[in-house]
Amino acid sequence: MLARLGSPDPQVRVKTLHGICPCAAGFPLYERFRGEVKRLQKDPDQRVRAAALHVEHDASEIETIEAGLDRAAEQGWRDAQVSLATQYYLGRGAPKDYKEAAKWYERAAQQGDEGASYIIASMYEHGDGVAQDLELAFYWYTQAAAYGDPAAGIKAREVREKLHPQ
Repeated sequence: MLARLGSPDPQVRVKTLHGICPCAAGFPLYERFRGEVKRLQKDPDQRVRAAALHVEHDASEIETIEAGLDRAAEQGWRDAQVSLATQYYLGRGAPKDYKEAAKWYERAAQQGDEGASYIIASMYEHGDGVAQDLELAFYWYTQAAAYGDPAAGIKAREVREKLHPQ
């Protein structure tokens, strides 16, 4: 990719810039080539400069949105907590980090989010990002069921069986 950014053909440089744009490829790829994007903003070809400026603009917009999402989550906005948790869980928009994901899912679950309750229960059941704890898994599956998730009730019974085998 670095070689294509340095190609003598402006069309190749433009196409490559579009390929690393955070709006298309995600932020991690852009981060690897941020210095080249900055350099290409001074390219002699107008199309290359425009493409590089577009990439930089999209990156700036994403950084602004992510900073706002972090602030909203810290301030207790449940939907922001779920969004942030999901980014960490999937590694999209943030590095994959189950521990951070668990922190944000649990905060959203504490505010009554049905989906977050189920996911944090599963994380406790399997020890993903948290110490495995079947008591907490049972608690959160029960909460998710109380919030209306029918699958959570089934999972709560399964975990109860693990805790108290017949």
